[in-house]
Amino acid sequence: MALDGHRRIRILALPLLPTLSDDAFRYIWDGSLAWNGLNPFLFTPDDVALGALQDHPVYDKLNSAEYYSVYPPVSQILFGLWGWLPPQAWPISYLGMKLTVLIMEMIG
Repeated sequence: MALDGHRRIRILALPLLPTLSDDAFRYIWDGSLAWNGLNPFLFTPDDVALGALQDHPVYDKLNSAEYYSVYPPVSQILFGLWGWLPPQAWPISYLGMKLTVLIMEMIG
């Protein structure tokens, strides 16, 4: 199967961490909440009920800690799948999400 230019660029960009957007930090945050049995639609990141989770390395990188998640449930499933890793491994979670999306795109 030949890869078009778009997919080649996506593969080359796979190991890069987020630099142009801070949305990825929200993906990691939402996934961590889901893995801990919390619904990201019911809590804002700055909610006092989440105090124990606010030491997560991505918490300070969130640009919208006062807002509820805006990402749809199907996306939340993907975030939750990669939320099982410990907080310090957030770059691996992020790269795993990117790889999963790339594989799904190539299958499609």
